[in-house]
Amino acid sequence: MGYGDYAIPRPGLGNVGSYQISGQPWLSGSYIDATAAGNGEVCFEFPSVCRSFTVTNAGSIPLLVHFDSRLAGMAVINHYHYSLLTNLGDSWTYAVKATRVYVSAETNIGAGRCLIATELTSIEKKELGILSGSGIND
Repeated sequence: MGYGDYAIPRPGLGNVGSYQISGQPWLSGSYIDATAAGNGEVCFEFPSVCRSFTVTNAGSIPLLVHFDSRLAGMAVINHYHYSLLTNLGDSWTYAVKATRVYVSAETNIGAGRCLIATELTSIEKKELGILSGSGIND
């Protein structure tokens, strides 16, 4: 490269500016029926890698927040790889890079609701891949 030939950095995990200018909002929510065929689990897929997200319990039953499906195996539950939102109005903000999060009912009785607010970056989902390993699903 000669003088004046500069590579324009593209959004990516190693690009600090991708996080500094992040903040595109993405909001969603769901009804969680613990008696349904899906066993009361909902997966939220973000359009891009997020900088952070907040989950709020908007219902009357305790909710679990986790990064892998608890239906894929018992590691999520048995190894306590979740956060618990016990009461109506409880919320937790996760300052993590992620492309999806699961919310499920703690028990198989009742129905609940959750709200999610996400701060998206311009980083494509394929840059992060699927989260796995210790603290996620083993």
